[in-house]
Amino acid sequence: MPETGTSVNEGNQPLRGNGEGVAKASPLSTAGAWADEMPERSNVRYGVRCCHTNAPMNIISAMNITPDHLPKSLAGKPPIGLSNFPELIREGYSYVDKSLLIRSVLDSPAQVLLLPRPRRFGKTLNISMLRTFFDRGMPGSAELFRGLDIERAGEEYATHQGRYPVVFLTLKDVKTDNWDDCIGHLRQLISREFKRHEMLLESGFLDTEEQKQFRKIRLCECAGYELERSLSNLLYRVGPGSGRYPHEPGGVG
Repeated sequence: MPETGTSVNEGNQPLRGNGEGVAKASPLSTAGAWADEMPERSNVRYGVRCCHTNAPMNIISAMNITPDHLPKSLAGKPPIGLSNFPELIREGYSYVDKSLLIRSVLDSPAQVLLLPRPRRFGKTLNISMLRTFFDRGMPGSAELFRGLDIERAGEEYATHQGRYPVVFLTLKDVKTDNWDDCIGHLRQLISREFKRHEMLLESGFLDTEEQKQFRKIRLCECAGYELERSLSNLLYRVGPGSGRYPHEPGGVG
């Protein structure tokens, strides 16, 4: 836990405390309490500046303390091993504000974005944040971004919130030592995602054969070749079934 007072990093740069504690620095960053430098960000306790760019990143501690987000017993604690963005925000864990990744995704002309990082670098948490922002199946998610940088990025970004069907798949819990078990885990994960989008069965966009195949995947009864193409087929159909076609701007393809 943070200690009260002043600490020193490996570069002998003093870290300023705010009477409650100081942020621990690593050789790659210099941290300090800089909420006083940004009075409009009263919910920011600490800042981290990357040594390469000197750009500030916001560490939100016990964030969004409003009538909708009451202080919790875990408020301000580091979210070790936690990769669920809504849970992290609602429970008030400390959070390094990376919400401008959403702006970067929207501004990118690429059809596919690859985010390679080592283990425990927050990849799943960032993907969970993207899903929470874009997914039309998560009503009320706007409150989770209250006070974050993306909220002030402009209306052109806010209009994208909660507008799109999202296919979300994480393999972080697939841990096995043989291929058959790995395929079994994948089958269950894909089945779960098909269940989340089973409104397609009532959408009128699937013909009889496609409905049959959809149900087989949902029930984990599909053949290997059907599983292989399942996600691409779901991506192609989830747009039309939700009112956005693959060939339209913002559609899924």
